[in-house]
Amino acid sequence: GVAFYCTGFSEEFIATWLPDHVGSYWITVLVGSTINLVSFIVALAGARWFTKINVILFFFQFLAIMIALIACFFRGEVPLETQTICEDDIKSPWTWDGFTAIWIVTGYEGFQTTFGVLFPAATGIMEGANLSGDLKNPIPVGTLAAVFTSIIVYFLLIVSFAGSFDSCVLRHNTTIMQDVSWGHWGTYLVVMGIIISATSSALGSLFGGSRVLQAIARDRLFPYTKLLGYGSSIGDEPRVAVVITW
Repeated sequence: GVAFYCTGFSEEFIATWLPDHVGSYWITVLVGSTINLVSFIVALAGARWFTKINVILFFFQFLAIMIALIACFFRGEVPLETQTICEDDIKSPWTWDGFTAIWIVTGYEGFQTTFGVLFPAATGIMEGANLSGDLKNPIPVGTLAAVFTSIIVYFLLIVSFAGSFDSCVLRHNTTIMQDVSWGHWGTYLVVMGIIISATSSALGSLFGGSRVLQAIARDRLFPYTKLLGYGSSIGDEPRVAVVITW
């Protein structure tokens, strides 16, 4: 999951601020590796720092999602800046007919493509559950409410995109959220939201994955994993598991 999010961060960062290097393998690796290293440092610092940073990140992330949703549902026809192989690179006014038409099956994607799309969503929605072990009550109302809210947001994004773009644009254009936002301020706010989302998700996956390893080691589900169960004296941080996960 961390690799997915770091790659998403690097692609969005390069497309926005380094457009001359779009598609460059080593620039993508460099940017992705940098954010991966930053996530590793924050994870070593502990959950307290992660929580403080994540609250700030969530505000901008939520704001960017709301701007994109409102634009998809209520803006009229908008030409997209990013041109693809599609005949019409535009955002159409949201209609029920457009929403239902896109569900007509015209072909099937392979397992690799489908897995690549669905896996990040599945790992993202489990971040809260992975971290809930640090709480006094492991499955509180807040964790369940967060998962339910994530499902609602995913559903609204699917509905808004399906009714505003044709299937070709959805397959080939990865910048539709910022292209439909209002003006430069809206575009860059959505870009920041996407980058923040990738950063937050990478942090969450690193934190969650290391705590899962720590729990597996402490429950002795596999032999020779005792070292992974180490927790720091302050906060019981799984620093050995963080290193292995990273």
